Amino acid sequence: MRALVNYQFHLMARVDDTTQVVLEHIKVHDKFCNCLKTRLNWSKNVNDERDAPWQVILGSVNSSFCCFISLGLWLEMNLKTNPSASLSPYLFAFSDDISIPLGGLKSKAIVQKIFGQKVFKMEEFKDGGKLGSHSIRKFSATHVRNSGATKDERETRGRWKGKTRVSDIYDDVELPYPDCKMAEKLCFGGACFYLLNPNFDSAALSNIILGLIVPNIRKRLPDSVALVLGSAVLWLIYSCVPDIVPESYKEEMKVKIEEAGVKVEEGINLIIKTPVIISGDQGVVYMDELPLSEPMNFETEQQQTGNSNVIEGRMVNEQVRSGDQLRNWMLAIQSGLLSLRRENMEIKSEMAAMKSTMMSTIERGFGVVNGNIRRVAVQPAQRMGSVQPQLPHEMETLAPATGIRTGTSTGPGPSMMSHPATLMPTPRNLHDLWNEYIFGVGGRKPARLFSMTERGQVKYKYCR
Repeated sequence: MRALVNYQFHLMARVDDTTQVVLEHIKVHDKFCNCLKTRLNWSKNVNDERDAPWQVILGSVNSSFCCFISLGLWLEMNLKTNPSASLSPYLFAFSDDISIPLGGLKSKAIVQKIFGQKVFKMEEFKDGGKLGSHSIRKFSATHVRNSGATKDERETRGRWKGKTRVSDIYDDVELPYPDCKMAEKLCFGGACFYLLNPNFDSAALSNIILGLIVPNIRKRLPDSVALVLGSAVLWLIYSCVPDIVPESYKEEMKVKIEEAGVKVEEGINLIIKTPVIISGDQGVVYMDELPLSEPMNFETEQQQTGNSNVIEGRMVNEQVRSGDQLRNWMLAIQSGLLSLRRENMEIKSEMAAMKSTMMSTIERGFGVVNGNIRRVAVQPAQRMGSVQPQLPHEMETLAPATGIRTGTSTGPGPSMMSHPATLMPTPRNLHDLWNEYIFGVGGRKPARLFSMTERGQVKYKYCR
């Protein structure tokens, strides 16, 4: 009954939904190997698959409300002692009927009878008014609202999202972050992971869990699921939490573990129970582990007080206080990280804009520089002095005997007869063409000083 009530409370389900859960719908979460997922596929309100999505199951810091501990103990003991349970497809096989859905309906009748005749007859519920199996769902719905959840988030976890609003049709049936957020609020004391102690061989611990702690669960469920449930049970064996299982069971399992070759010192637990903070950013779910400080020496305190219930209460309260404090710290850190992330994105966008502006400016600047370099490159390697203008007495004369033109010059400028009178085959721009006409290019004669004969030899290029 503890396992059924914890599961029903954690899923905000009715008793008929809970008794119809099948084992094949207990799986390890796709992204987080230390938690499980499940689905409730049978209900009077379920008409299609959208009404029964996969939902996350988390461990609880408060051991009395932890689904992993209660489900692990229930499945292992029921499969071990009840022969029909090994053939039943149901998670809560209270009935020997293994047919679907009659087996679940008979289990529902048995559970409701236990509620009415035993549970709600207890002294604690004497002044509770009219109570029934549906009161558990009311309790979970009220609890998440008191914990700060919105109505939409509560309805998502409780599968109350209908088709009354147009937006409900377009919303995805599985919303990871709202579902995980509500699962954390349904964990008393906060959510937690059961992790293998790194001081021991992980392979040896896995073999102990699968071979000694939950061998019967392993026959019906995958090893990944058995490891999650078995880790919670193994933590309970070495913990100081009372009243959940008899001390004789703990001692028996400790002897078997020692016989398997694992020596555990007093006060050491093979499994570390680590609180977890659920956060999300843009639809992505984050589960951050929060390592606690050194655990208290509960054995010494028990010898001083002599009351195990007081110790359990102090331990749970200390875990709750530590979890709340660390949760607030993590939420503040998460908020700061999101703020830094937004600022980082703004800086990146500004840097990208500055880079684009600088690149365009540099390209224009280098274009001007490259153009100037090209113009300088086409100029003569050896600068020629400016050509002195020809004076009347420097005009060419014709030798009477040979008819060869000869020039007489008294100026300091070099004679132009030693430079070829040719032109560039392909001038690139007007600047190069102007330099060729005025100064000459590559040691050639300036085009403005060509004679009629020289102009005639290159008349096409010269005219151009």
